[in-house]
Amino acid sequence: MLRIGVAWAVLWLAFWGIVVGVIAVLDPDSIDPGEPLMLVAIFGSMGLLTGVAFGVLVSIWESGRAVIDLPLTRVAGWGILSTAIVQLAYLGHGDAGLPANIKMALLFSAITTAS
Repeated sequence: MLRIGVAWAVLWLAFWGIVVGVIAVLDPDSIDPGEPLMLVAIFGSMGLLTGVAFGVLVSIWESGRAVIDLPLTRVAGWGILSTAIVQLAYLGHGDAGLPANIKMALLFSAITTAS
C-alpha cells in the first residue's frame, strides 16, 4: 500500500509541478514565493493518502486481483473514489463555503485521475 501511495505522490507532484511551471512561465507574478513549498506539502500528502486509499479499496473490493488485470474504467473509478475520499479531509479550508469546495473537489478528483 505504501509503495502505491508513494507512486501516486510522485505522479501528483510531477503533474502539479508541471502545471505550476507553466503558470510560472506564462504569468510569473501569479506565483507567490511560498507556493512551491506548499505544493509539495499539500499535493504530496494528497497523492500519498490517495494512493494508500486506492490500494486499500482495490485490495478489499477486487479480491486480490492485480490492478493490471482490472478494466481501465474500473481502475479509473477506484481512482476517482479514492481521490474523493481523501478530498473530504481538505474541504474545510478557505472561505468559499462547503458547496463550492465540494464542486472543486469533484472536478479535482476527475482531473487528477485523468492525469
